[in-house]
Amino acid sequence: MQTSDRQNQQLKIAARGALVGIVVYLIISSLKLGAAYFFHSASLRADGLNNLTDIISSILIFIGLRIARKPADEDHYFGHSKFEPLASFATSLIMFTVGLEVIKSSAERFIAQDYPTPDLQALWVGLAASVILLVTQRYIHYLAQQTQSMGLKASAKDLFSDFLTTLATMVAIAASSLGLAWLDILTALIIGAIILHTAYT
Repeated sequence: MQTSDRQNQQLKIAARGALVGIVVYLIISSLKLGAAYFFHSASLRADGLNNLTDIISSILIFIGLRIARKPADEDHYFGHSKFEPLASFATSLIMFTVGLEVIKSSAERFIAQDYPTPDLQALWVGLAASVILLVTQRYIHYLAQQTQSMGLKASAKDLFSDFLTTLATMVAIAASSLGLAWLDILTALIIGAIILHTAYT
């Protein structure tokens, strides 16, 4: 009984972490996609779409954790803990679809040599997002160690990857202002590949 109570408490903490992830990614993806539209940055758009998949990922993990907390019944004699891996699998499928879209749209612009120069104000959005991502990553990593949640461990890894991706996006935007506008599109392509790789792993 004690083990069951402890597991339930761990799942509750993990669900709280997933909820934090949903809120953070909702804020960051909205900021990035809005800034990408107004400041004409393909890499920031790709980065924002990447974070959009993370919202879906966090929601599915949250639902999976909530279901996993349900006690065993006649249809699920050993409980519902297997729902968390299923949520992770569904997330991978969504990320794969978004990754393909980012690569397709970026490749078309790269081939057409459609290289708009992003406004440098987009850098401020990138800076704010990178700080938020790093702080959140440390918090989720802490919860993952406490609960040994597979979903939260994956989320912490993804948050750090998103932090590095945002830094790369900022470099691309800065380089574009120096006459290397094509680098913004190329970075968007790379981000698309990163999304696909994350979905696969």
